[in-house]
Parts: sequence; C-alpha cells; structure tokens
Amino acid sequence: MKMHAAVEKLRQVADLPLRLPPPERMRLSEANAWLKQKFEQGEPPPAAAALEKIARRIAENIHAGRAGDIARRDWRRLPWCLWLQSYPLAHDEPVLDAYLEWLRKARWNRHYDTLAISYLRDFDAQDRACRRIAAFLKSAAPGSSWQEGQQRFALFSPDQAPGKIAEHVLESGAPVDEALHEVRPALAQADSKLGRDGLHAALVAYRATPEQQLFERVCCWAIPDGEPLPGGSLRGHLANCLLLPWTVNAPPQALQRRSVDFLLQHYKDPRLHPGGWNDVDEDALKVMHGWLARASLEQFLQIVDAIASPALRLQWPYRRAFWKAYERHGLINKAWVVFADRGAHRARLVRDKLPFGRLQRSGVQPNHAVLVLEIGSLRIAEWSENGKCYIWRRGNPAAPELYKDRYVRRELITSSDNGGVVHSASRHGTWQQKVAGFIRNETGIRVQNYRPARN
Repeated sequence: MKMHAAVEKLRQVADLPLRLPPPERMRLSEANAWLKQKFEQGEPPPAAAALEKIARRIAENIHAGRAGDIARRDWRRLPWCLWLQSYPLAHDEPVLDAYLEWLRKARWNRHYDTLAISYLRDFDAQDRACRRIAAFLKSAAPGSSWQEGQQRFALFSPDQAPGKIAEHVLESGAPVDEALHEVRPALAQADSKLGRDGLHAALVAYRATPEQQLFERVCCWAIPDGEPLPGGSLRGHLANCLLLPWTVNAPPQALQRRSVDFLLQHYKDPRLHPGGWNDVDEDALKVMHGWLARASLEQFLQIVDAIASPALRLQWPYRRAFWKAYERHGLINKAWVVFADRGAHRARLVRDKLPFGRLQRSGVQPNHAVLVLEIGSLRIAEWSENGKCYIWRRGNPAAPELYKDRYVRRELITSSDNGGVVHSASRHGTWQQKVAGFIRNETGIRVQNYRPARN
C-alpha cells in the first residue's frame, strides 16, 4: 500500500466513532448505567487466587530495592491487595510509601479511582493505613470526579463519612438504593465496608429516634428486596437497634406490628428457632418475646372470638378484659396458643401467619383453644369454652411446655397447683378473684382493674 493510501485509511479509521460494546439488547437506561460503572468504578479487581501472588511479587521487588522492575499492570492492581487477609500490603509501610509515590507520579484518574473504590470496600476508620490512604485521597479529591463526594459526604474523612452517609440516606426523598448511588455507586454494593458503617450509623440514629419512616428506610437499606439477611456483626446490631428502644415503653401499634413481621421474616420466631438469635442481646430478645406474647394473646382472643359457642360469648368479655389487664401492664412474659381443628383452620387463614400449636382431637371439642402463659414464676393454661384455668408453680414437672407443635389434652390439665378454676360468676368477679389471688400470692404481682369497661 502506498504512503498516501495508508494515511487516507488511517484518517478514515480515526473518524469512526468509539465503540464500547455493551451487552446485547441493552436498553438506553441500562447502557448508561453500564457506562457509568465502567468509568466511575475504576478497574475491577482480579480473581482472588491471583491477588496473593501479585502482593508477594510487589513486596519482594520493593524490599529488594527493585521498585522499577514492577510491571505497570501490577501497580494498577496493587489497591486490591492492600487489605488482603493473607498478605495486607497496606500494613507494609515501605510498599505503601512506594505505591503512593508511584500514584503521585502517574497522575491518571483511573488509578486514583481504583484506590478510592478499594478504600470504600475495605474501609476501617480504626485502621492507621486506611486513615493514611484517606488523607491521600482527600488531598487529591479537588478537581477529580470525587470532589463532590468529599464535599457532600466527607468520603475521605473516616470519622465523619459514616454519619454523613447515614444522614443523607435517612433524609433523602429518593428510594434508599438511589440515595446510596448519589453518594457513589460503589456504596450500593453489598461488600462496601464504608456503606456498612453508614448503615450502622443509620441504625444508631433510628435507635435514638425510633419512628416508622426511619424504620422502613433502615430495613430497606439493611435488607434490600430479595437479598438475604446480612451476617457478621450487622445481624445482631440490626435486631438490637430495632428492639432496644422499647425496653421500657411500647412502640405505636403499627410500628410494633411492622417490626414483628420484619423480624419474623428475616430472623424466624425465637420461640421456635432460638439459634437464629444468638447474636442478639438478651434485653432485646426479651422485648421480642414480649411482643410475641402480646401477638399470641391477640391471636387467641380474636380467633376464639370468631369460633366461640353462644355460652362462651356471654362470659368472653370478662375473660378478654382479665388477660388484657395483665398484658397491658407488661406482665405476660411468654405466650403460646394451642388450637383444636376449628381454630387451627381459621388461624391458617390469617395474614400474619403467627405460629401456634395443635391440640389433638381426643377428648376435646373442635372449637377448643388453650392459651399457655408465663407470668412471673407461674405457667398458666387458660382453656376456652367449658375448660378451666390451670396454674403450675415453677419446678412442677407436670407444667406444660411452651412452643410445642402438638399437645394432648392431659398435658394441659394434669397435676396443676391450683386444681383448675371454673369460669363461674364472671359478672361478679368470682373466678377472676381466685386466679388473680393465686398469681398475687405466688409472685407478688397484683392487678386489680380487670373488669370490662361499661358501655
């Protein structure tokens, strides 16, 4: 090819538009997001198996005084080796000194982006090397694509960044994932430790001001739709911050119900699956047990209300008022409902699907139900219909177990310490005085106002 023809072909090629082929059939919005990721998040990390070899190769060259022999490709990949568990280069000062000096001379934003993304991913405000890298990134932020992030969210100020991010996400009118992307796309990734520290700060803010709107945002941040419950310290921290504000006072009913639904969905019922709550503080777990006791009491009252015989309906307002009085004062530690066939069928139709036990058919009516309670040191079985109220002292081996899946009738009546109280003369408070008196004498717990309100 002659010279002038080669020049003409080169000119034609130079005039062609730059093509970055995104995935096939990608919509415009998806293509924009893909391009943004390519240009804002720096070079992706290499495979994990290669990182340790890269780290050792870099360290050997620098300690041998051969920094000039390090390939440019290894320098570019060094940020992903800074906090390797097996060989963290961030804690090797000569290596970190050499890398930051190379970065100053390279003056290429893509290298800077890679270091910044690595910093976000492995953020640790207590780590001296992390703080040193943050200071370097902060000094280089003006004029870079990270300038706005530093100005608005103090990304490279380790003591301020988590709180700034939490404040922005909690107060933003945008969905949580969009609010995080405003900070920086990398923070929306599950492996961003700065993002997780921001979430920790948001949970602390919720614990100080537990409101419904903040609840929805911190839960959406902690567990996005379709994502599993996070592990590590965040698992326990999340449950603690949702529960510990309520050790003294009860939350609004809507917030309590929403909290119970969320915790049951992601942690399971602690009465049936205690292992899922190992990371949760004992005080927080007590709050959850109290909420579930209240929920089980409501489950018992509502379903028995619907399936009660005409005879039970006459005394039912008195029974409801009696046990609600103990619940209202926070005196029911634990509760579990056991339904015969009719109640079990109706309970399965209820939206919240609260667990319950089943009462085997032998010797019981289809609409029988039993509320098994713990008040102080006492175990109580309150039977519906023509059943009695049985109470067992702590230490009585015949006391029924809580939270079983199946019960037979004799488990819930045998060898009680009060002999069983018949629900007679409700209008005059006869049975109520007997049950309340036994509870008071055994535990010192006194409840007086247990009559239904007059119309």
